[in-house]
Amino acid sequence: MRPSRSARYLATGTGIAVWAAGIVWLAVALHPVDHYLVSYYLADYRFGFIRRGLAGELFGPGDDAAFFGRAGAARWAITALYLSALAAVAGAIVRTGRSERRIMLALLVPVLPFGVPFAVFSARPDLLGAAAVVALALGVGARPALSCAAYGLFTAVLAFMHDAIPLEFALGAVLAIYALARGLTAARRRRYAALAVLPGLAVAGLITAFTRRGVADRLCATTPHRPMRMMASFHDFQNFARTGRLPTRDFHDWACRSYLNTYQHSVLDEIHTVAARGAGQMVTSLTVGLIGLVACLAAVQFVAGVPIRDFLGEFRDRRAGAVLALALYLPIFVTAFDWIRWMLLIAFNVTVVFLLYVRGRPELDRPPPSRAAFVAIVCAFAALPLGLAPG
Repeated sequence: MRPSRSARYLATGTGIAVWAAGIVWLAVALHPVDHYLVSYYLADYRFGFIRRGLAGELFGPGDDAAFFGRAGAARWAITALYLSALAAVAGAIVRTGRSERRIMLALLVPVLPFGVPFAVFSARPDLLGAAAVVALALGVGARPALSCAAYGLFTAVLAFMHDAIPLEFALGAVLAIYALARGLTAARRRRYAALAVLPGLAVAGLITAFTRRGVADRLCATTPHRPMRMMASFHDFQNFARTGRLPTRDFHDWACRSYLNTYQHSVLDEIHTVAARGAGQMVTSLTVGLIGLVACLAAVQFVAGVPIRDFLGEFRDRRAGAVLALALYLPIFVTAFDWIRWMLLIAFNVTVVFLLYVRGRPELDRPPPSRAAFVAIVCAFAALPLGLAPG
């Protein structure tokens, strides 16, 4: 690569690094201790077997003096681990060669909608499942049995921290097994997919069936009072944009009203909660998330020069597994209204496997697409960080 081109990509990479640092600074400025993300660690098993109780057992109890320090550290550790997983994807691409297309793809990864902003503002425990998908996708080609078994065991344990993890990332696991593990018979693909997906689904079903409900008041009683700066609504965001200040609220009051109350809910209650949002809001969220998914795949296709139909062609005679894995999102969509978030997780599952699929294709050694267009794509993703929305 000529020195002038190397300097151009170095400048692009430096710009992305500065942008990413700005995203982190914004998160620290808005939420020094993110009230929503630390709330995931309030529930433990002191009142019986409840969903997400393992998270509280590991980093709680919520009424302990050191709770906010531990929960805050866990929140940033998850961000770091997820970003490390994305870096591993980028590194796997450039290790197959130093062509311009590979460098472009590696630089594209952090600015995609599920990239840095999503890592920083949506650092829930389920991103541990995302890191597990990356590990599976990177290892399944060489050691499919070990990779699938490790993924299955890990996600089964993670389900006790966040019960949706096995459903959220089954799609990525199945796509990776079917597209990246070469030379497998149809029977072996099915066995490996079952080995990866079924343990987590079994635990998720166990949690749904046996979780104790009606413990919100008892959890609330153990939640500490603490004044915190919060951006808890769009109105707060408008005020912050206008004045640069956030309101201070009692963490106990917010958590009891906006998070712990869900521990009273049955599955039917959660369905009613989504329905109460109204068709307009849900369709808008779905559309925005779908735009993010299409933008991810279109950008990778443009830079790599590999048509998405070639990737989809890998599933021509094995659609059932991918369709069933995608269908696991239906219970999530009907019981939780974060539809932009779910669409971005689908984008993550599909795009990560697509990126690793194209890394060995001969198209990546051909002359690159328009460099100006590539910079424009990077700038567009950075200027419109869709990954902020779910946070």
